[in-house]
Amino acid sequence: MLTKSSICMIFALIAVVCAQSNYEIMFNRPDIIGLTGGGATNLDGIPTTGLAVGTILIIYDGSETRIYRLTAGTDAENPPTIIQPDDFADPGNAKVWKTRISSKPEETGHADGYSLDAADGNPTDAVYVDNDGNVGIGTVPSAELDVNGTGKMTGFQMPTGATNGYALISDVSGNGTWQSNPAGPSSVKITSNQSNSAVALADITGLNFAVTTGIYYHFRFLIPFRTAAAATGIRLTLTFPATTVFAATVIIPMGADGSGGEYFGWITSSGDVVFSPGVETMNIDYLAVIDGIILPSADGTLQVRFGSEVGGSNVTVRQGACGFLYTY
Repeated sequence: MLTKSSICMIFALIAVVCAQSNYEIMFNRPDIIGLTGGGATNLDGIPTTGLAVGTILIIYDGSETRIYRLTAGTDAENPPTIIQPDDFADPGNAKVWKTRISSKPEETGHADGYSLDAADGNPTDAVYVDNDGNVGIGTVPSAELDVNGTGKMTGFQMPTGATNGYALISDVSGNGTWQSNPAGPSSVKITSNQSNSAVALADITGLNFAVTTGIYYHFRFLIPFRTAAAATGIRLTLTFPATTVFAATVIIPMGADGSGGEYFGWITSSGDVVFSPGVETMNIDYLAVIDGIILPSADGTLQVRFGSEVGGSNVTVRQGACGFLYTY
């Protein structure tokens, strides 16, 4: 309910802005329809033909205050919520006054809150604020901010539960929380060549993953390599902690264009070696693949190692060798 002091403040503010805005003000008019009486569609000498849509009309009858907005449309008369002016029948003028703010909210049709229409009157209730302060855009709000449509912004921040590297994950109802992201794999790669001319195996530095007890992993390593001689093959293995389940397949090509074959091997224990006796052509890049699963029973590191099948003959793992680790 507007108090006398708040009404006076409204009028004081209106007096300041009226010089720059299109306002009509009427005071103490008990004969205006919808206030204390009246008959036919009549807003007592306020013609609308020359007024722009959006013009505000402020009316005070001594006990109640209403703010009307001029809206283009053909709404039926329903005072005091909607009032057709005297000149509504003019063929060039189809405008009505719609109540926007009243000290009797039940008269506005919004007893549970207030709303704003679009500038041209369509849609109505474009923005709605209920009595709890909840705001709805295109809808009556059921939350503090309720938007019926697509939101666009230049930034987003939800600090509750936020952790570096976490992703916003939805439940079945669309409620989002920050969680570790299970969707994508971890990945590693090497960015410089690494060579070994010994039969003894050496780590491919950077081609490894930390693994944790009780978590199921699927791993895949892609290893481009070349040898210094056609008769020199590559030796490959994995080292890893104790496991409940482990299985891995190694594929090493030795021929090109269908003229040769591939060597298949299985790593059945940590350090178990799979090798090829050679390649078709020296100093040509080939791709070896290690693919497998692991369920560790102890924390540790899953590490790729390599060596030469012929001592003293170089094997080079090429930059771009990479690995992917999935949890499931």
